[in-house]
Amino acid sequence: MDVSVRTLLEEQFDKPLARAFAKFIARLHEHGLVHHDLNFSNVLYHQDEDGYVISVIDINRMTMMSPARLSLRTCKDDFVRWTDRKDLFEFVIREYAEARGLDIERVLALVSAMKMKHDKAWKRRKRFTGQLKKWVGIKG
Repeated sequence: MDVSVRTLLEEQFDKPLARAFAKFIARLHEHGLVHHDLNFSNVLYHQDEDGYVISVIDINRMTMMSPARLSLRTCKDDFVRWTDRKDLFEFVIREYAEARGLDIERVLALVSAMKMKHDKAWKRRKRFTGQLKKWVGIKG
């Protein structure tokens, strides 16, 4: 039975699972697939005799394009949403870059900058919606 990767990655930082997750993302991108909503609620795993097997759900936003046209910026959504844990994030990005044969430090710098920009916008959006809820009297 497949279960969410959240506990093993977010709380326990299981490095073999993090490596499998990074390689899974790399394989998606090598085939021209971008999930666009890659968060730990949408990533499942199970173990078999070869190790961890990763799968995704909620694929309604997934897009496909020529792998040659796929850039790191095009894949941004698959990098920025799944964790705020910096050590885990950097480990997965390094493993991803290695799996794709890319310059690890360059990929880490670019993807980290994209994540910082995403997180800043997300926090701004959450503050705004919190204020909006107060103005209209919505609780929660």
